[in-house]
Amino acid sequence: MKTGFTLIEIVLTVALVAIIATSTAVLSLTLLRTNDLDNAVTSVVSALYRAQTLSRAGDHDSAWGVNIQPGIMTLFSGSAFESRNQSLDQTSDIPTTISASGITELVFAKTTGLPSSAGVIVLTHNIVGDRRLFINSIGTIDEVASGPTISFGATRDATLIQSSPTTNDGAGVSLQEYPRNTGYNKRLVVGFTLSTIPPSAIITSAVLKLKETQTYGATRVVAVHALTQSWSETNATWNTLSNEFTPTASATTNVSWTRTLKWDQWDVTGDVQAFVNGSRPNHGWLIKDANEDTSEAYWYFSSREGTDPPVLEITYTL
Repeated sequence: MKTGFTLIEIVLTVALVAIIATSTAVLSLTLLRTNDLDNAVTSVVSALYRAQTLSRAGDHDSAWGVNIQPGIMTLFSGSAFESRNQSLDQTSDIPTTISASGITELVFAKTTGLPSSAGVIVLTHNIVGDRRLFINSIGTIDEVASGPTISFGATRDATLIQSSPTTNDGAGVSLQEYPRNTGYNKRLVVGFTLSTIPPSAIITSAVLKLKETQTYGATRVVAVHALTQSWSETNATWNTLSNEFTPTASATTNVSWTRTLKWDQWDVTGDVQAFVNGSRPNHGWLIKDANEDTSEAYWYFSSREGTDPPVLEITYTL
Protein backbone atom coordinates (compact mmCIF):
# COMPACT_ATOMS: atom_id res chain seq x y z
CA MET A 1 0.00 0.00 0.00
CA LYS A 2 1.30 3.50 -0.95
CA THR A 3 1.60 5.70 2.14
CA GLY A 4 3.37 8.84 0.79
CA PHE A 5 4.26 10.92 -2.25
CA THR A 6 7.14 10.28 -4.57
CA LEU A 7 9.67 12.99 -5.26
CA ILE A 8 8.27 13.42 -8.78
CA GLU A 9 4.75 13.94 -7.42
CA ILE A 10 5.99 16.55 -4.95
CA VAL A 11 7.89 18.41 -7.67
CA LEU A 12 4.87 18.36 -10.00
CA THR A 13 2.58 19.57 -7.23
CA VAL A 14 4.89 22.45 -6.32
CA ALA A 15 5.22 23.40 -9.98
CA LEU A 16 1.42 23.34 -10.44
CA VAL A 17 0.90 25.52 -7.39
CA ALA A 18 3.53 27.98 -8.68
CA ILE A 19 1.85 28.14 -12.12
CA ILE A 20 -1.55 28.77 -10.55
CA ALA A 21 -0.14 31.43 -8.23
CA THR A 22 1.66 33.18 -11.12
CA SER A 23 -1.43 33.07 -13.36
CA THR A 24 -3.58 34.43 -10.54
CA ALA A 25 -1.12 37.27 -9.92
CA VAL A 26 -0.97 38.17 -13.64
CA LEU A 27 -4.76 38.04 -13.92
CA SER A 28 -5.16 40.19 -10.82
CA LEU A 29 -2.69 42.75 -12.15
CA THR A 30 -4.44 42.85 -15.54
CA LEU A 31 -7.82 43.29 -13.86
CA LEU A 32 -6.40 46.05 -11.67
CA ARG A 33 -5.02 47.91 -14.70
CA THR A 34 -8.29 47.46 -16.60
CA ASN A 35 -10.19 48.66 -13.56
CA ASP A 36 -8.00 51.80 -13.45
CA LEU A 37 -8.92 52.59 -17.06
CA ASP A 38 -12.62 51.82 -16.46
CA ASN A 39 -12.65 54.11 -13.43
CA ALA A 40 -10.92 56.90 -15.37
CA VAL A 41 -13.51 56.67 -18.17
CA THR A 42 -16.35 56.76 -15.65
CA SER A 43 -14.83 59.75 -13.85
CA VAL A 44 -14.32 61.72 -17.06
CA VAL A 45 -17.85 61.06 -18.33
CA SER A 46 -19.33 62.01 -14.94
CA ALA A 47 -17.30 65.21 -14.83
CA LEU A 48 -18.34 66.20 -18.35
CA TYR A 49 -22.03 65.70 -17.65
CA ARG A 50 -21.67 67.52 -14.33
CA ALA A 51 -20.04 70.49 -16.08
CA GLN A 52 -22.79 70.53 -18.70
CA THR A 53 -25.50 70.43 -16.02
CA LEU A 54 -23.93 73.29 -14.05
CA SER A 55 -23.56 75.34 -17.24
CA ARG A 56 -27.19 74.88 -18.21
CA ALA A 57 -28.23 75.93 -14.73
CA GLY A 58 -25.97 79.00 -14.90
CA ASP A 59 -24.41 78.00 -11.60
CA HIS A 60 -22.41 80.97 -10.23
CA ASP A 61 -23.53 82.80 -13.39
CA SER A 62 -20.83 80.97 -15.31
CA ALA A 63 -19.93 78.41 -17.92
CA TRP A 64 -18.32 75.23 -16.59
CA GLY A 65 -15.70 72.95 -18.06
CA VAL A 66 -13.36 70.02 -17.54
CA ASN A 67 -9.57 70.03 -17.84
CA ILE A 68 -7.55 66.79 -17.88
CA GLN A 69 -3.86 66.85 -17.06
CA PRO A 70 -1.43 64.08 -16.08
CA GLY A 71 -2.55 62.74 -12.72
CA ILE A 72 -5.47 65.13 -12.20
CA MET A 73 -8.81 66.19 -13.66
CA THR A 74 -10.44 69.51 -12.75
CA LEU A 75 -14.09 70.50 -13.00
CA PHE A 76 -13.89 74.29 -13.15
CA SER A 77 -16.01 77.43 -13.38
CA GLY A 78 -15.18 79.80 -16.21
CA SER A 79 -14.82 80.12 -19.97
CA ALA A 80 -11.28 78.69 -19.90
CA PHE A 81 -9.12 76.79 -17.43
CA GLU A 82 -6.46 79.49 -17.31
CA SER A 83 -8.96 82.21 -16.35
CA ARG A 84 -11.20 80.06 -14.12
CA ASN A 85 -12.49 80.84 -10.62
CA GLN A 86 -10.02 78.60 -8.78
CA SER A 87 -12.02 78.74 -5.53
CA LEU A 88 -14.70 76.58 -7.20
CA ASP A 89 -12.34 73.89 -8.54
CA GLN A 90 -13.42 70.28 -8.02
CA THR A 91 -10.50 67.90 -8.63
CA SER A 92 -10.22 64.15 -9.12
CA ASP A 93 -7.12 61.99 -9.30
CA ILE A 94 -6.27 60.23 -12.55
CA PRO A 95 -3.82 57.27 -12.29
CA THR A 96 -0.40 58.28 -13.56
CA THR A 97 -0.43 55.23 -15.84
CA ILE A 98 -3.21 56.86 -17.85
CA SER A 99 -2.71 59.73 -20.29
CA ALA A 100 -5.24 61.84 -22.16
CA SER A 101 -5.04 63.09 -25.75
CA GLY A 102 -7.39 64.62 -28.28
CA ILE A 103 -9.64 67.03 -26.38
CA THR A 104 -8.13 67.65 -22.95
CA GLU A 105 -10.16 70.76 -22.11
CA LEU A 106 -13.85 71.22 -22.82
CA VAL A 107 -16.15 74.06 -21.77
CA PHE A 108 -19.94 74.02 -21.94
CA ALA A 109 -21.73 77.30 -22.71
CA LYS A 110 -23.78 78.90 -19.98
CA THR A 111 -27.53 78.26 -20.39
CA THR A 112 -27.29 76.16 -23.60
CA GLY A 113 -24.77 73.63 -22.33
CA LEU A 114 -23.28 73.35 -25.82
CA PRO A 115 -19.62 72.20 -25.90
CA SER A 116 -16.81 74.46 -27.04
CA SER A 117 -15.78 71.80 -29.58
CA ALA A 118 -16.73 68.38 -30.88
CA GLY A 119 -14.19 65.60 -31.03
CA VAL A 120 -12.64 62.69 -29.19
CA ILE A 121 -11.07 62.29 -25.77
CA VAL A 122 -8.61 59.38 -25.82
CA LEU A 123 -7.69 57.84 -22.46
CA THR A 124 -4.68 55.54 -22.80
CA HIS A 125 -3.28 53.07 -20.27
CA ASN A 126 0.39 52.41 -20.99
CA ILE A 127 -0.20 48.64 -20.96
CA VAL A 128 -3.92 47.86 -21.31
CA GLY A 129 -4.64 50.13 -24.29
CA ASP A 130 -7.06 53.01 -24.80
CA ARG A 131 -10.70 54.02 -24.62
CA ARG A 132 -12.25 56.78 -26.74
CA LEU A 133 -15.06 59.14 -25.82
CA PHE A 134 -16.73 61.11 -28.63
CA ILE A 135 -18.46 64.40 -27.81
CA ASN A 136 -20.77 65.66 -30.55
CA SER A 137 -21.80 69.23 -31.31
CA ILE A 138 -24.70 69.20 -28.81
CA GLY A 139 -22.69 67.63 -26.00
CA THR A 140 -23.80 64.00 -26.17
CA ILE A 141 -21.03 61.61 -25.11
CA ASP A 142 -20.54 58.14 -26.60
CA GLU A 143 -17.73 55.62 -26.44
CA VAL A 144 -16.46 54.77 -29.91
CA ALA A 145 -14.01 52.29 -31.41
CA SER A 146 -12.96 54.90 -33.94
CA GLY A 147 -13.64 58.51 -34.63
CA PRO A 148 -16.91 59.16 -36.48
CA THR A 149 -17.45 61.74 -39.20
CA ILE A 150 -17.03 65.21 -37.73
CA SER A 151 -17.94 68.51 -39.38
CA PHE A 152 -15.61 71.42 -38.70
CA GLY A 153 -16.55 75.01 -39.42
CA ALA A 154 -13.94 77.38 -40.85
CA THR A 155 -12.06 79.38 -38.23
CA ARG A 156 -10.64 81.89 -40.72
CA ASP A 157 -11.20 82.85 -44.35
CA ALA A 158 -10.64 85.78 -46.70
CA THR A 159 -10.63 86.92 -50.33
CA LEU A 160 -7.33 87.99 -51.93
CA ILE A 161 -7.73 90.84 -54.43
CA GLN A 162 -4.96 91.32 -57.00
CA SER A 163 -6.08 94.81 -58.01
CA SER A 164 -5.90 95.89 -54.37
CA PRO A 165 -2.96 93.81 -53.17
CA THR A 166 -2.64 95.26 -49.67
CA THR A 167 -6.36 95.25 -48.86
CA ASN A 168 -7.62 92.76 -46.30
CA ASP A 169 -11.06 91.29 -47.02
CA GLY A 170 -11.51 88.90 -44.13
CA ALA A 171 -14.84 90.15 -42.83
CA GLY A 172 -16.96 89.91 -45.97
CA VAL A 173 -19.89 87.51 -46.29
CA SER A 174 -18.58 86.04 -49.57
CA LEU A 175 -15.37 84.35 -50.69
CA GLN A 176 -14.55 85.31 -54.26
CA GLU A 177 -12.80 83.22 -56.91
CA TYR A 178 -12.53 85.36 -60.04
CA PRO A 179 -10.44 84.75 -63.19
CA ARG A 180 -10.20 88.00 -65.08
CA ASN A 181 -6.72 88.83 -66.29
CA THR A 182 -3.32 89.71 -64.93
CA GLY A 183 -3.79 92.38 -62.32
CA TYR A 184 -7.47 91.68 -61.59
CA ASN A 185 -7.75 88.07 -60.42
CA LYS A 186 -9.26 87.09 -57.08
CA ARG A 187 -8.44 84.05 -54.97
CA LEU A 188 -9.72 82.88 -51.60
CA VAL A 189 -8.17 81.28 -48.54
CA VAL A 190 -9.80 79.18 -45.81
CA GLY A 191 -8.52 77.48 -42.67
CA PHE A 192 -9.79 75.10 -39.99
CA THR A 193 -8.61 74.22 -36.48
CA LEU A 194 -8.10 70.45 -36.19
CA SER A 195 -6.43 70.15 -32.78
CA THR A 196 -9.21 67.94 -31.39
CA ILE A 197 -8.21 65.06 -33.71
CA PRO A 198 -5.49 62.87 -32.12
CA PRO A 199 -2.17 62.94 -34.03
CA SER A 200 -2.30 59.14 -34.34
CA ALA A 201 -5.61 59.25 -36.23
CA ILE A 202 -5.82 57.67 -39.67
CA ILE A 203 -7.83 59.99 -41.90
CA THR A 204 -10.08 57.89 -44.12
CA SER A 205 -11.92 60.81 -45.69
CA ALA A 206 -11.71 64.61 -45.65
CA VAL A 207 -14.01 66.71 -47.81
CA LEU A 208 -13.90 70.50 -48.08
CA LYS A 209 -17.31 72.00 -48.90
CA LEU A 210 -18.17 75.52 -50.08
CA LYS A 211 -21.68 76.88 -50.75
CA GLU A 212 -22.16 78.87 -53.95
CA THR A 213 -23.68 82.34 -53.56
CA GLN A 214 -23.17 83.96 -56.99
CA THR A 215 -21.81 82.99 -60.41
CA TYR A 216 -21.14 84.02 -63.98
CA GLY A 217 -22.73 80.72 -64.97
CA ALA A 218 -19.90 78.88 -66.70
CA THR A 219 -18.31 75.54 -65.86
CA ARG A 220 -14.83 76.03 -64.44
CA VAL A 221 -12.14 73.84 -62.91
CA VAL A 222 -11.52 75.20 -59.42
CA ALA A 223 -8.34 74.08 -57.65
CA VAL A 224 -7.44 73.77 -53.98
CA HIS A 225 -3.79 74.24 -52.96
CA ALA A 226 -2.28 73.77 -49.49
CA LEU A 227 -0.96 77.05 -48.11
CA THR A 228 2.68 77.15 -47.02
CA GLN A 229 2.55 80.25 -44.83
CA SER A 230 0.71 81.07 -41.61
CA TRP A 231 -1.92 83.79 -41.70
CA SER A 232 -4.88 85.25 -39.87
CA GLU A 233 -8.21 86.52 -41.11
CA THR A 234 -7.16 90.09 -40.41
CA ASN A 235 -3.80 90.07 -42.21
CA ALA A 236 -4.54 88.03 -45.34
CA THR A 237 -3.89 90.05 -48.51
CA TRP A 238 -2.86 89.36 -52.08
CA ASN A 239 0.69 90.44 -51.35
CA THR A 240 1.07 88.20 -48.27
CA LEU A 241 -0.57 84.99 -49.50
CA SER A 242 -1.38 84.86 -53.23
CA ASN A 243 1.76 82.89 -54.09
CA GLU A 244 2.34 81.05 -50.80
CA PHE A 245 0.96 77.65 -51.77
CA THR A 246 2.07 74.28 -53.11
CA PRO A 247 2.39 74.36 -56.92
CA THR A 248 0.50 71.10 -57.38
CA ALA A 249 -3.20 71.28 -56.54
CA SER A 250 -4.34 69.07 -53.66
CA ALA A 251 -7.71 68.66 -55.37
CA THR A 252 -9.75 70.04 -58.27
CA THR A 253 -13.43 69.92 -59.09
CA ASN A 254 -15.60 71.02 -61.99
CA VAL A 255 -17.91 73.72 -60.70
CA SER A 256 -20.96 73.94 -62.96
CA TRP A 257 -24.09 76.05 -63.02
CA THR A 258 -27.12 73.80 -62.46
CA ARG A 259 -29.64 76.64 -62.07
CA THR A 260 -29.38 76.17 -58.31
CA LEU A 261 -26.76 77.54 -55.96
CA LYS A 262 -25.34 74.34 -54.45
CA TRP A 263 -22.52 72.96 -52.32
CA ASP A 264 -19.27 72.11 -54.12
CA GLN A 265 -16.67 69.80 -52.65
CA TRP A 266 -13.00 68.83 -52.87
CA ASP A 267 -11.27 65.68 -51.56
CA VAL A 268 -8.46 66.90 -49.29
CA THR A 269 -7.82 63.63 -47.40
CA GLY A 270 -4.07 63.68 -48.03
CA ASP A 271 -3.65 67.23 -46.78
CA VAL A 272 -5.68 66.65 -43.63
CA GLN A 273 -3.69 63.51 -42.80
CA ALA A 274 -0.50 65.56 -43.07
CA PHE A 275 -2.00 68.39 -40.99
CA VAL A 276 -3.06 66.01 -38.23
CA ASN A 277 0.14 63.95 -37.96
CA GLY A 278 2.33 67.05 -38.16
CA SER A 279 4.19 66.23 -41.36
CA ARG A 280 2.87 69.49 -42.85
CA PRO A 281 1.81 72.65 -40.96
CA ASN A 282 -1.92 73.30 -41.03
CA HIS A 283 -2.12 76.65 -42.80
CA GLY A 284 -5.33 75.78 -44.63
CA TRP A 285 -5.90 76.20 -48.36
CA LEU A 286 -5.84 78.70 -51.20
CA ILE A 287 -8.60 78.21 -53.79
CA LYS A 288 -8.35 79.59 -57.32
CA ASP A 289 -9.46 79.03 -60.88
CA ALA A 290 -7.16 76.38 -62.36
CA ASN A 291 -6.75 78.52 -65.49
CA GLU A 292 -6.87 82.20 -64.64
CA ASP A 293 -7.77 83.53 -68.08
CA THR A 294 -9.75 86.59 -69.16
CA SER A 295 -13.14 84.86 -69.06
CA GLU A 296 -14.42 86.57 -65.88
CA ALA A 297 -16.25 83.27 -65.20
CA TYR A 298 -16.35 83.83 -61.48
CA TRP A 299 -17.71 81.77 -58.61
CA TYR A 300 -18.50 83.29 -55.22
CA PHE A 301 -19.01 81.19 -52.08
CA SER A 302 -20.35 81.88 -48.60
CA SER A 303 -17.73 82.88 -46.04
CA ARG A 304 -17.86 81.97 -42.37
CA GLU A 305 -19.55 85.33 -41.82
CA GLY A 306 -22.19 84.36 -44.39
CA THR A 307 -25.27 82.17 -44.10
CA ASP A 308 -23.55 78.90 -45.10
CA PRO A 309 -19.97 78.86 -43.74
CA PRO A 310 -17.30 76.60 -45.25
CA VAL A 311 -17.32 73.05 -43.88
CA LEU A 312 -14.64 70.38 -43.57
CA GLU A 313 -16.06 66.87 -43.04
CA ILE A 314 -13.53 64.39 -41.67
CA THR A 315 -13.82 60.66 -41.00
CA TYR A 316 -11.00 58.87 -39.19
CA THR A 317 -10.02 55.79 -37.24
CA LEU A 318 -7.65 55.39 -34.31
